[in-house]
Amino acid sequence: MTKSFYLVFLVLVQFILHIDADAQKKDRFISQFDSRFTISLKSYYSSLGESEEFFFYLKNNTNQEYKMVINVKLDIACEDKEPFKLGFNRIVYLQPNGEFSPKDDYFHYASNIKKDCRLKDGDSYTVFKGVKYTVTDIQNITEKKEQEANEKKLAEANRQKKIEENKKIAEANKQKKLEEEKKMATEKRMTEDQKLAANKKKADDQKIVEDKKKGITSSSTDGSASLPTTAKSSNSKSSDLATQKATAEENRREQMAKSKAEEEQKIKDEQDRLNQKQTEYNDWKSAAQKSKNESDAASVTALGTVMLVLGGWIYNDKMGVFDPAFSYKTTKKTAQLGVGIDFGYSLTSSPLLFASNKSTVVGGINMNKKQLIANNPIFLNFETTAKIGAEQRYYGGFVYLTPKVGVSPTFSGSFFSLQYGIRAFAGVSMVKAFVDYGSGFRNLNNTSSDVEEKGEGKLNVKFSKLQYGLRFTTTPNSDLKRSHIYLSIINETLSFEKGSLFVNSETGKLSSLSKTPSITGYSLEWNKEHTFKLYANIYPSFIYSGEVAANSGSLSNSFSSTKTGTFIEFGFLRSVNWW
Repeated sequence: MTKSFYLVFLVLVQFILHIDADAQKKDRFISQFDSRFTISLKSYYSSLGESEEFFFYLKNNTNQEYKMVINVKLDIACEDKEPFKLGFNRIVYLQPNGEFSPKDDYFHYASNIKKDCRLKDGDSYTVFKGVKYTVTDIQNITEKKEQEANEKKLAEANRQKKIEENKKIAEANKQKKLEEEKKMATEKRMTEDQKLAANKKKADDQKIVEDKKKGITSSSTDGSASLPTTAKSSNSKSSDLATQKATAEENRREQMAKSKAEEEQKIKDEQDRLNQKQTEYNDWKSAAQKSKNESDAASVTALGTVMLVLGGWIYNDKMGVFDPAFSYKTTKKTAQLGVGIDFGYSLTSSPLLFASNKSTVVGGINMNKKQLIANNPIFLNFETTAKIGAEQRYYGGFVYLTPKVGVSPTFSGSFFSLQYGIRAFAGVSMVKAFVDYGSGFRNLNNTSSDVEEKGEGKLNVKFSKLQYGLRFTTTPNSDLKRSHIYLSIINETLSFEKGSLFVNSETGKLSSLSKTPSITGYSLEWNKEHTFKLYANIYPSFIYSGEVAANSGSLSNSFSSTKTGTFIEFGFLRSVNWW
């Protein structure tokens, strides 16, 4: 019987036992803490594995949504169990009339039970003696949501009221300013009219004096002075001409003052229109950005919830539990065939050339700016590495395949990577030199959370890398779960498809070469067999690159001082091995 057949057989047996366990769960006494909820506890004792699993249930008897923290301490015969909290994220969530069940929780069990610790339980056994628990931080989410909704409505009402008040104040100020300007214009016109009248009177008086000097010859019969007829006629015409000139001048001045006032009013109306447009745009931007931020927060919460649920299955209490029959045999001198799977979460932050297209309003005027800017999006990935190889005391190696699929925390970008390669090592039992050659591709895209930003960053790149360094193995001759620590340097080269550009790390200018110079990085990896793999890859001076259209604008001024970015890969994976 091969090892693979034996493994499948064990999985099948455990599955059958799990189905049988659901049918044979026994109720255990647990006190109730609140009439709104019903808590219950069941357990299943496995004679085959000499272990007992405990299952907690909590029923919501109301039409309200709740969350709470439940601290539990199991009293187990011959064993002092550590207290724990129910739920994958240590919090119990209850939908209206819903139920919290073992599918929402970690495994809770007692294992390796000694026979003299067992307590007779009908036709089976148990190690359960009792349970103590406390419930804290009970929150009525339904009431909280209603309160937040009411607060939001009140805040919106206050905002609208404030806008209306500001409009009224602005209109009052506008009216007051118009009245003041009208009053000033009237006073100015009256002053000019008075000056014109005074000047006209002065001119008339002076003309009369001059005419008298020229035209007086005799006195009238009544004793009054009399001017010649021709002099009277001349004086009348001169007076009419002066009046016409004064009237024309006054009309001209009035027309100029009117045109000036109309021009000033036109300028003022245009400025008011621009100010109103800016106010309306600012209100729209504030509301849109708030809505966008709320959407991003909801996306982060949703992603966090999914990661917690999936993480509870990946990094559960059984991580590190394995059959010693599948461990590496340190006593063997011949090479041993090995298969391994690492799976879990990782994080990637990559420099990306972002084609920014920002539209805004400044002073009521529409403005648009296109440029290429530096972007460093972060992606949360689900990563898997499958590997197969052979190892002997002094040398070994394996081939591997590593796909990664990720999204940005706000779902504004996606990431996909595939790497394959081979790693070989040789040396003494505790220290070995190793070399790793791998290649693959990365595909990523990202958008902005700024409501004024319509740009996008995209990249589809192939890479090849050479990694070399030292591998240190702890207690290589006695530990069933050996730890391997890798310290290494990475030399990576990028190859681009047509249409991709990158920023030259020396000149800070765009380059369209299909292949980049070698980029240096550093790596630390800790792999504990049957348990976990923790790694970090850092490239301090990585190249900004991306697929850029011809009309995307020029490089931002920031590239004159910052020509490269930092590329980071970090992961913590569960490790499963068979030798």
